[in-house]
Formats: sequence, structure tokens, C-alpha cells
Amino acid sequence: RALADFYYSQAAALHHLASAPALLTLPELVKNATFRTMAPGIEHAVLSGVTGLRCGPIRANVLRVDPAVRKLSCCDVRSAKMQERLKKPDCYAVSGGFFLFSEAPILEPSKRTDPVGLLVTDGEVINPPLFDRGSLLDYGKHGEKHVVEVKQMSSEHWTFTVEGCEKPTKRTVAWHNPPNGPPGDATSTFNRAYGLRSPPPPKDHVALTVVGRQLISISRSASEIPLAGAVIICPEFTASCPCTLSWSCHSPIVSAMAGGPMLRPVIDKSAEDFALTAPPVTFSQDETFDQNLLPRMACGVMPSGVVVFLAVDGRDMSAPGVTLHILGDLMRALGCESSVNMDGGSSKRAIIGGKVVDTTSEGVVGGSEKGA
Repeated sequence: RALADFYYSQAAALHHLASAPALLTLPELVKNATFRTMAPGIEHAVLSGVTGLRCGPIRANVLRVDPAVRKLSCCDVRSAKMQERLKKPDCYAVSGGFFLFSEAPILEPSKRTDPVGLLVTDGEVINPPLFDRGSLLDYGKHGEKHVVEVKQMSSEHWTFTVEGCEKPTKRTVAWHNPPNGPPGDATSTFNRAYGLRSPPPPKDHVALTVVGRQLISISRSASEIPLAGAVIICPEFTASCPCTLSWSCHSPIVSAMAGGPMLRPVIDKSAEDFALTAPPVTFSQDETFDQNLLPRMACGVMPSGVVVFLAVDGRDMSAPGVTLHILGDLMRALGCESSVNMDGGSSKRAIIGGKVVDTTSEGVVGGSEKGA
């Protein structure tokens, strides 16, 4: 699929670059767009034009949301109830973080479409931060200001409490994959970016196998690392497994959603646990080294605190898509001081007033001139 995407998208870009009457810069592309107020605190615009970049034409939907006026909600929409909610005329939504899909094998208790990375809804941790990745974090109102940030998970202080112990057991999480176990009373998290098995825990430590909010097992030896989970090595304790882990952040978070990588001028995917067999493998094992033009999704924050969501169409002859680096440049052109990549490809979606407005990208499309 990656090879087909590469040849198709490059052919589309070369076709347009050779025939376009005028080529735009990204700031010009943004300047030509008209933002319309859709509801209090929500603005929408369509970016459309042929750029002088090697991606050629860009077509994208942009949502600007003022969190001080409009509530942001990061949530799991797999239920029939949530699917119906997306069709309501007052619904404005975009697709979000990664989920298990094409990885194999997906073993229980994980299942296909389970979220990968942090997900917090209305203050409840739905899926824990087992990968140190760029995330959208809504801290709610602090004084007169509503605070939303985009940053890497390791910048926050997370703890988990083990339910089912004779006495409450609380541990602090550290996201790093060192070659050996943690020293002293430290805690280390080993996900699939480290390998298939964790190192053995040192003396007086244990290895916790964690999937989602479940503690699956406790071991005193090296353990197999689950696909969308982790092995956490920490000072020893006992508990009846399986049991539930309750997660909390030192800074209370109202809503949060992990994606990655951070869209910095220099993108370092390996620093955000995109390596080896860490899901999604399409990012961890990108053999094109960010040369593919693909449908993309991103979110970022402007200095004013306004949150920007960007859904870039792709796999279409009239809009082949963009690379991660171009996506980051486009977010900066939109005024974001920090931004993060979210799940793109066929998962990318933008809904305005209950209607899908972006071009779906289940497969490549030739000769289409339809707009967003």
C-alpha cells in the first residue's frame, strides 16, 4: 500500500505542478481562505490551491475552536449512540488519535479499533498514557483563562493506583525505554518501541503487564510486551490479577487525546515511541521516510488559545495529500505555535453541522475535481 501511495501521489503532484497557472506558498494558501462562523466559538474554512511545494495541490478543511466558548470533548465514538450524535446539526467533529486496525496479531484483551495512547473524556482516563507521544491536553479553566496545550506526554506527571491490593498501591510512571531495568525506586515503561520482551526486573521490583486500564499479570521475570499496552517495571507489590488501574495526572485534565509525532521543524518519531512494532506500524515502520503524500489530520494551538483542527484530503488526483513536514509547515502558516499529527489516511474525517465535508480516502481516486 505504501508503494502504491507513493507512485500515485507523486504522479498527481507532478501533473499539477507542470500545468498550474500560478503556484501558491502556504501563507498565500491560508490568506486566500475565508473563515465562516458556524456557531459561537467555531469557525470553518476550506483551503484549496496548487502550491509550489512538491505536493502540488492541497485541499483541506480547517476548524478553529475557542475552548473558552465551545466545549472540547475527546471521546470514543464506536457506540451506536455516538454515531447518531455525529449526525446532529449542532455537531462539529474531527477524527482523532490512532487505534488498532492493521496490526497483527491483535490478541485479547485488545481488539480491533481499540485506541492506542491516551484518551481522557470528561476527566476520566478511558485509555492510559502508555506511549510517550504528542497529545492534545485540555486543562479546563484556570482563573480567567481556558488552557489547552499540545505537548508530549512525558512533560506531565502521571501516576496509577492498583485496585484490589490490601493497601492502596500508587506508582509514578516514567516513559523511557532504557536498556536495563530502573534503578532504586524508579519506574520504567517498556512498550513495543523497545522490543517484544521487557528486560527482567531488578531486585525488589516486579514487571506489570498492562493493557488499557487492566493489570493483566505481575512477574519477577522478563515479560512479553503487549501490542497496545506496556510492561511497567516498578518496586514490588502483590495484587490479584486481572485488576483495574486507576490513572491520574498531577495537573487535572478535562479532555485529552494522543496522536504523534509532534509537528516540529525537525520531526523525531523515535523520540515518541514510533519504532519497531509499536502501533501504528505504518508510522513506526515508514519505509518511505516521510516521502508519501497522504490524507492527514492535525491539531494545534494558537497563541490566543484557539485550537485549530486540520483535515487534509488525499489519495485523489486533485488532492494527493501532504507529508508530515508539509503538514507541520501548514499548521504554522495557520498560526499554531505548537501542533501534533493525528490519525490520517482512511481514518481522516471532518464533520461540520452533522455532515461529512472532507473527501473520504479509502482508496486512490483518479480524475476527481470535487471540493471539500
